[in-house]
Amino acid sequence: MLRRPFPDATLAAMRRIGDPKLRDETIDDVKGYFSSVATRGLDVALDESGRVGKRVSAHAREDFDEAIAVLNSYGIEATVPIARARGLFTKYGDEISAALLLAGLPNSYATAWGARVLVAHGGLVWALPRRVRETAMFLMTVLTMDETVDTAEDPAGTSTIIRTAAGLRLFHHVLRTQLRHDPRLDHELGSENQVPINQEDLLGTLLTFTVTTFGVLDQFGVEWSHDDREAYLLFWDLVGAALGIGTKTVRKKLRKRTKTEPPDPLRPQTVDDATRLLDQLHARQWLPVQDTINHGRPFPWSGLVPGRMLAGSLLAALTEAMPAQKQAWPAVVMRELAPTIVRSRLGLDRSGMSTYATRWFAARSPYMKVGREATLRMMANDITRHAMQSFLRAGGPPFVIPGLDLRELTASGADPSRLAITTAD
Repeated sequence: MLRRPFPDATLAAMRRIGDPKLRDETIDDVKGYFSSVATRGLDVALDESGRVGKRVSAHAREDFDEAIAVLNSYGIEATVPIARARGLFTKYGDEISAALLLAGLPNSYATAWGARVLVAHGGLVWALPRRVRETAMFLMTVLTMDETVDTAEDPAGTSTIIRTAAGLRLFHHVLRTQLRHDPRLDHELGSENQVPINQEDLLGTLLTFTVTTFGVLDQFGVEWSHDDREAYLLFWDLVGAALGIGTKTVRKKLRKRTKTEPPDPLRPQTVDDATRLLDQLHARQWLPVQDTINHGRPFPWSGLVPGRMLAGSLLAALTEAMPAQKQAWPAVVMRELAPTIVRSRLGLDRSGMSTYATRWFAARSPYMKVGREATLRMMANDITRHAMQSFLRAGGPPFVIPGLDLRELTASGADPSRLAITTAD
């Protein structure tokens, strides 16, 4: 079911749409809400939001059920891709996390318009460990079966997905409202972000969780079948629906704005279609970097500043988390995974440091390609583990994974940088 790329007019209209169902929802104590998110987590903040939280949860359930109905129309039972995706995460959780941390985030930072919103929020610059930690908790919560859920009533554990997505959806709405109505941020956000955290950027982020991950797994030499990839894509399609991305309500609003018939559903349903759409979104926002001043025309460097601030903050946090002898690894792996345009936009080639480690190992391997893939995978996984250990210590809401108790983290062995995870009784 391949579709042509969206017309630019459609994507431009998507930048003017946030979350129509939540448009009129307001939080009385916004400062208290953000404080609760920072210290107790999105789920608790959702519960403390009272009737607003309940309405957001109801919208998430409604949109999730609509996405399930689409799968059923294809003859696909939703429990199948959900179970398969969770099985893949159980086996390749390190690699998936590494893909998002070391490729997904930099790819997002390289966007010309979306990166401005990330900097305006500030959390991914000044409180990066906590924000990455929250993203990791979201990832693990939706991709882990909660054994406390009654499987007779909810065999796929969809209630956990919906609740977790509703918490993040409310956070997006409150943040969008705050940024949109702060006149001090008008210049910082720019004309393309009149609606921050808009549908185009949300859709691009959703596709990063799948298409970008698939590309990194290829670079690691991890082979997923076509059915694996399709199941993983459909799983995140369900999550995206609960988050309010590309829903029927959004499509209806888009149809009114453009006077055309948008694709139905808006979220791509095949890997080929998703890849094509993400390429189109990147082409719109990964603007080429002018490396010379031709004919005396100044280059607008200001457009690169947000992404480079974010990348610098991420690299600093990752480097600090690594042992002294491995502190060059984050920059090396991030450069290796990034497309050329991303390296240019984020200034990742500025130091002139070559990807010495992967090339050194690969050159000495009788199987160069296999050696490079294995080395890159090993380095990326090691960076991700050290980063998560460091970020877990950084403070913030409790880090809860179904089936594990992370409240009893203790140093293990001779290496104090490693932590022992005590399973819940």
